[in-house]
Amino acid sequence: MLDLRRAIGESQQYFQQRSQLLVDASQATLASSDPVQVLAGCGVMRYAAEPEVYCGLVQIGQDGGVQDWYGKNHLVMFGEYIPLLSSIPYLKDLLPPGMGLKAGSTAQPFDVNGVNLLPNICLETAVERVAVNHVRKLREQGLAVDAIVTVTNDGWFDRSSVVTHHLH
Repeated sequence: MLDLRRAIGESQQYFQQRSQLLVDASQATLASSDPVQVLAGCGVMRYAAEPEVYCGLVQIGQDGGVQDWYGKNHLVMFGEYIPLLSSIPYLKDLLPPGMGLKAGSTAQPFDVNGVNLLPNICLETAVERVAVNHVRKLREQGLAVDAIVTVTNDGWFDRSSVVTHHLH
């Protein structure tokens, strides 16, 4: 167990070092003195008795640390989750450990230098109710959304209509 904890700590430290390099390089490239924050899509793992893995978007602050994160709420069937997996225990035993992602459960706005950004990951743009419901919930909490930010890897979709949809 000690080896696992050490490996987790080393992985987190490596992530923060790379994040700090990204923030520093971005700051050096920009002609602004405003502090740089980075929004980046990546896997997010929550360590517990049974680890949870999310398709996520992280907000990296000036210090290279993760300030906040969003877990994709609307997962893609068979690509990010397998239906009925939790209902058929022996099926789960046939799959590699960690197969399947956990869905995020809520909207998570990011405050970036006073601008409230609402994250949206990939095909969540094709399911408009996801962003609409997030904006509605945040408004009910008294939070305004200034813009919706979509992070996607359109390399998966080549020249399909999905790329055009993401651009819209």
